[in-house]
Amino acid sequence: MSLVFLLSMLLLTACGGAETAVSATEPAFTDPPTARPDTTTAVSLDFSTFVRGGDSATFREHTFDSAGNVVLIGMGDFQPGRFPGVPVKTFGNLDDSNIIVAKLSADGAQLLWVTLLGGNGGGISGTFSGLEKGAYGLAVDQHDDVYVAGTTHSIDFPTTPGAWDTTPNNALGSDGADAFLFKLSADGQRLLYSTFLGGSDSETARGGLAIDSQGNAYVVGSTKSADFLDEGGVPNPAKVNSFIGGVGDSFIVKVSPDGSGIVYARYLGSPNDTNNGGNALGVRVDAQGQAYIAAHEFAGGAVTTDGSQFNGGMDLYVVKLSANGQQLLYATYFGGSDVEVVAKRPALDAAGNFYVVGSTTSPDFPALNAHQSSHGGGADGYLVKFNAGGQPVLATYIGGSADDDAWGPALDSAGNMFVSGRTLSGNFETTADAYDASHNGNWDAFLQVYSPAGALLYSTLFGGGAADEARFVNVDGAGNPVLAGSTQSGSFPTTAGAYDTGFNGPWDAFVTQFDMGQSAPNAINSVNLTGPTAGSVQVSYAFQADVLPGTADQPITYTWEATGKTPVVKVGGLTSRVSFKWTHPGDYTVKVTAENAAGAISSSQAFSVLVFTNTIYLPIARSLWSRQPVRAGCQLLLRCP
Repeated sequence: MSLVFLLSMLLLTACGGAETAVSATEPAFTDPPTARPDTTTAVSLDFSTFVRGGDSATFREHTFDSAGNVVLIGMGDFQPGRFPGVPVKTFGNLDDSNIIVAKLSADGAQLLWVTLLGGNGGGISGTFSGLEKGAYGLAVDQHDDVYVAGTTHSIDFPTTPGAWDTTPNNALGSDGADAFLFKLSADGQRLLYSTFLGGSDSETARGGLAIDSQGNAYVVGSTKSADFLDEGGVPNPAKVNSFIGGVGDSFIVKVSPDGSGIVYARYLGSPNDTNNGGNALGVRVDAQGQAYIAAHEFAGGAVTTDGSQFNGGMDLYVVKLSANGQQLLYATYFGGSDVEVVAKRPALDAAGNFYVVGSTTSPDFPALNAHQSSHGGGADGYLVKFNAGGQPVLATYIGGSADDDAWGPALDSAGNMFVSGRTLSGNFETTADAYDASHNGNWDAFLQVYSPAGALLYSTLFGGGAADEARFVNVDGAGNPVLAGSTQSGSFPTTAGAYDTGFNGPWDAFVTQFDMGQSAPNAINSVNLTGPTAGSVQVSYAFQADVLPGTADQPITYTWEATGKTPVVKVGGLTSRVSFKWTHPGDYTVKVTAENAAGAISSSQAFSVLVFTNTIYLPIARSLWSRQPVRAGCQLLLRCP
């Protein structure tokens, strides 16, 4: 509601002891508001589809191309004949466990193309449960070309002439493995390059891949090879350091845009690592080419820049490297006394904040500004946010009384954090607007959204009666999350018109996009304008606008307009103040318009001022401002500008 006040101000003067008086009247009327109503639309599914597999099928990662289509990678019993009407390209010798790269239309209705890569001598991914073999890292460049990194046991894994390394480096097909990197054309038809990345022992690339604006690819993983990337016994000059030791080291490799060379490579980790050694599982690269790496370590002794120490079990280890890979800009341990597992894809924002998720069994995980500060039980998911200097600024548990695993995360344009995963917990926390608040049995997939400060904004379960897991989440330009993973549930929710609504089993991959039902912004219901009050004799007036309700969404922009004055625009909160000054008598109007994302509301104030052009000295007994007595003989000067 808008209020208009008519304030008539009459300055009466007389010589020889007359008083100065101010009188006012305030009739009001209401302008119809232009803001749209504050409504909320329930969260729903934009689309949800199966992608048929066979004995085993899962998607491990996905992203978007320039048109908003969903690019996916996965592994399992994918065969050319299972995609009728879809262009399918194959590379290598397919068996019962192959890599899939696929592109799904932005509306989920059509599978645009499928590429399958395979090899024998142990197969691409071995057994489905041996999650260390297959495609894990994915990136898409500005030309929509697709980069994929992973691990292979196959001696005949498809490579291309001129690539960095076309020869397997160890006894593949047994216990040996090499990392790989390949680049695929935007239509999935051409293998632009494909290379091994390895040494004489074993390597895995079980997660991380990033690209920079020049097309350099950054691959992270683990190696047991002191001669990693060496050629013919000659150390590779691109390696920044030597093998650190222990059972194995983490690594990062920067590969040239054409796949023919190594720009730099670096070992990371502790010389005391036991078990499988250090393992780098996620990487992101900023606009300066600096790499951010998420790994886990089994022991102390890894280099840190902040004096942090190993906490026990297995810890998160986070590193930021200079653009040439030579310097550790920061390196830190983070965790509790038990085990912290790192999920395979972190997130990075423009300010250099680095986001890592995973799972922990530590009852003393160092929660900070947490939504959930206590261990729920079993393995809980976690979310940690590190600032640009590598200090943790947010860390929270995610989970209920049973086991929970968190994957992701992803960020929207407002900095909200999206986390996906799976849960066995019947008491997993959901919000009132959840798509599905009930645990459906076995593992359920979940989706959560946190504010930049860590408040839980949204949480839902989804799935069928058997096992479901949402491996990763990405957010499209409209702020809607897309999840991909695998399911054993014939009752997994699908939508009409989606590519494949029939369960094929026993494991199917799936892709699901949520419509978050973006609520209408909290509208401004009224703006109250206050100006000169009775008793004022000044001709420079201060005005204040107050927006109601106090829950109106910010930012709010105030546009102030006054008779004879240039408009003043201010961006502020629920209150705005401004002053105007007039030098001549007349009728004046001040109008303020307050606007937020929901719409605009205006309020006006009209008043008349009679301004005397001469200087008058008035002997008075009381001050007009203080209403307090003054000394006899004092005079008050009213000088009109």
